[in-house]
Amino acid sequence: MELYSESAKAGVHLYETGDDYITIRFHNASYDYKFTYESAGQVSVEVMKKLAEQRSGLSTYISTQVKDKFASKTPVKGEDKTNFMNIKFE
Repeated sequence: MELYSESAKAGVHLYETGDDYITIRFHNASYDYKFTYESAGQVSVEVMKKLAEQRSGLSTYISTQVKDKFASKTPVKGEDKTNFMNIKFE
């Protein structure tokens, strides 16, 4: 994955693109979100890829235009954040 921003204010931390998809990892997230042509539409995916390249506006675009139209939500290995306050969930 490629670095989008080190700043948590940006929302998006990392991204990866392919011919017909973009995968996004948000700051402090335990999941990667994959948006595809089929799930979000070709135009939306291409806009997200362009914004990712520019490193600007991607989080806002997702929250206002694409929202939950992801094709998959994959847990990030080694990044379990459910125990971030040292609370053990049983």
